[in-house]
Amino acid sequence: MKFAVFPALCLHLALVSAIDHNLQPCMPAPYQEAHNTFINRHVNAGAPEGGDKKDWGAFLRNNSFCKRPVQSFFPYRDMQRINDVCSPAGGKIYRQNLCISKGNFSFITLTVNNETCHVERIIRESKHIILACEEIEKMCQPVHYQKNPEDVVPKENDPDCSGAPSAIHPGIRAPKTSALFLIFLWSALL
Repeated sequence: MKFAVFPALCLHLALVSAIDHNLQPCMPAPYQEAHNTFINRHVNAGAPEGGDKKDWGAFLRNNSFCKRPVQSFFPYRDMQRINDVCSPAGGKIYRQNLCISKGNFSFITLTVNNETCHVERIIRESKHIILACEEIEKMCQPVHYQKNPEDVVPKENDPDCSGAPSAIHPGIRAPKTSALFLIFLWSALL
């Protein structure tokens, strides 16, 4: 019986790392600060909008953003449109907890040398954006920006982004990892 506990613990740890997000948009977020972190990293009011590498480098250093080698920033004036991607008004369900915008967004992507915090490249992009959307304070809000390197566009038949159970994952909710652990521990002890 003691030996059965160790495999159950290993399985629990594997599942915890595999299930780190919700299975559909607009479900309760595991981290209540996730939206604020997203805004700080991607829709920061102090971010430059121009193409001057020195301005961007100073902004990154002042905000301790030098450790991320690729970073994308949206104009602060687009805040409401970005939030709307997590609603029927502005987004379609892409997959799991990700929604894709119904319209294009213009934004800047930086390539940064992590050691020197030197901005190596500034790319102006315009495409549909993909955001992880989760419920925080009873509102569906963006919590993570997902790159869209293939320039994917939403499909007309895809359901709108919302908190209602979708046709893709009807009624499925990500199980709590502590509950999974208890289930596997219980089965291991039998």
